[in-house]
Amino acid sequence: MKTLEKDRSRRYDTANGLAADILRHLNNEPVMACPPSRVYRLRKMVRRNKLAFAAGGAVAVSLVIGLTLSTVLFFRERAACKQANEAAAIAQATSDFLTIDVLGNADTSLQAQSGFTPVPNLTVREALDRAAERIGDRFKNQPLYEASVRFQIGGSLARAGEPERGIAHLQRALDLFRAKLGPNHPNTLLTMDSLADPYQSASKFNQALPLFEETLNRQKAKLGPTNYYTVNTMGNLARCYRFAGKLDQALPLSEETLKLRQAILGPNDRETLLAMCDLADTYRRAGKLDQALPLHEEALKLTKTKLGPYDEETLRMMGNLVITYKQAGKLDQALPLAEETLKLMKAKLGPDHPETLLSMLNLALNYKQTGKLDQALPLFRAAAEKDGVEALNHFAWLLATCSDSALRDGRSAVGYAEKAVAKTQRKDPGILETLAAAYAEAGEFVKAANVQREAISLIQDEKAKNDLTPRLKLYESKTPFRE
Repeated sequence: MKTLEKDRSRRYDTANGLAADILRHLNNEPVMACPPSRVYRLRKMVRRNKLAFAAGGAVAVSLVIGLTLSTVLFFRERAACKQANEAAAIAQATSDFLTIDVLGNADTSLQAQSGFTPVPNLTVREALDRAAERIGDRFKNQPLYEASVRFQIGGSLARAGEPERGIAHLQRALDLFRAKLGPNHPNTLLTMDSLADPYQSASKFNQALPLFEETLNRQKAKLGPTNYYTVNTMGNLARCYRFAGKLDQALPLSEETLKLRQAILGPNDRETLLAMCDLADTYRRAGKLDQALPLHEEALKLTKTKLGPYDEETLRMMGNLVITYKQAGKLDQALPLAEETLKLMKAKLGPDHPETLLSMLNLALNYKQTGKLDQALPLFRAAAEKDGVEALNHFAWLLATCSDSALRDGRSAVGYAEKAVAKTQRKDPGILETLAAAYAEAGEFVKAANVQREAISLIQDEKAKNDLTPRLKLYESKTPFRE
């Protein structure tokens, strides 16, 4: 049949080819002549029916692609469903823990059942401490549950004015999230940002700034530069730069944060108003009072309208505007606003809250600047007794340098200043300067001169160094400084 094939390529090329095949047949060897293969027949069929096979092939490809996508989407949906169920379970466990183990401890019988000494008037902070002791047992081998609970407790302690105690919980939460979810997961990044905040509150800028910076870089890469959480961290970093005295880095970042918040959230959103206040405070610290004052006033006006006169953010803005008025020399506006702010802070937050104590200090400073030392002194003392760094520093400075000899008390000034220095780990030149003045008032001039030199050594700016040198010469000549 090979000699009669219609397809030329399947016929013998020459007569010698036919003769060779006959010889192979006679010798019982395999011959070239054979029926067409399945592949050959299929290829011929495709050639005869090109349109039909093209359409069928397209359908087959579509089916394969569709089946692949369906399979991928199915597994994605199942994974998303699993993640949603896990997130719901973690949220419920966290809620149950905070409700039962924290708030439930208000019941003395439950306190006893949990192995604690019953305390009828248990504070929220005490309840948080007791609940924290049981986290490890409650969520053994459940790292995400433990991380979520520690995140909530750490944040609550930090917001309640206990940043140092909140740090340990937030660090543990960060370690757990990072190990389980990876360094770029939104929960990890949110916890990293939250951990930086109490470090900042404790004036530990060397720990806070790298955390904020790393968080922002990772969020920009993972979530995008205009994502809500990215912009939020940007604002937090700008604020930390400001508190750390890095105004050249704080100012452009604060301006960028406000622009993004206005574009993304609108001009009257709560976060936009906070960004306005932050930028105004940065302008003030940079000495740009012509930009700071109108922005502060506008921010406070909009915040009172949006959030109400008793909202915590409204009260903080009032306090910031007091400082701006004072720095601008507008004491007639600063003093009544400071009095109103302290009154509202006490009513809203209580007399011992850090924000209330800061308002007390602001009012004391305004009384001092207007010559009302009899009103300033008890406020300074009350704020300093709560061991806040700024209050300790200001009160020590007043006791050491006041022009009124009846108010000066060198030994007490040394005690308060040493507390402030210990809290700032001898890294704040302004507080060291206060301690030097206190030593001089107490007659310890050698110590005064040594501490003044220490303060000068920490300052980078030459002009600022030169401003402190005259006081060093005073102490070397055994003369105390007077305001």
